[in-house]
Amino acid sequence: MKFVNLTKHSIKDLLSNKEYAVPRNSVVVNVSEVIIRESDGTMITKLVYGDIVGLPAPQEDVMYIVSAVVLNALNGSREDCVAPSRPVRDSKGVVMGCRGFRTNG
Repeated sequence: MKFVNLTKHSIKDLLSNKEYAVPRNSVVVNVSEVIIRESDGTMITKLVYGDIVGLPAPQEDVMYIVSAVVLNALNGSREDCVAPSRPVRDSKGVVMGCRGFRTNG
């Protein structure tokens, strides 16, 4: 299985010790926040996902690494898309890598 990074940054899978470089093209999704209700000065909102731009068509034996936002926007409609899972941080809280990937499919 081949993994293709479509996020805006490099991804390091600390379990397999593989690094996926920053791609030339990334996938983006238009997101807007809609107010559902307001109570005592506190707003409750929800995200509304729009068009996903830059996601290639499915290919055999290819998994696309996308951002968590893109994966959420797909809402389980693509089994070939995953997002980094279980981040690992250094002592300053900076993400060093992940321990695998997750899917919504």
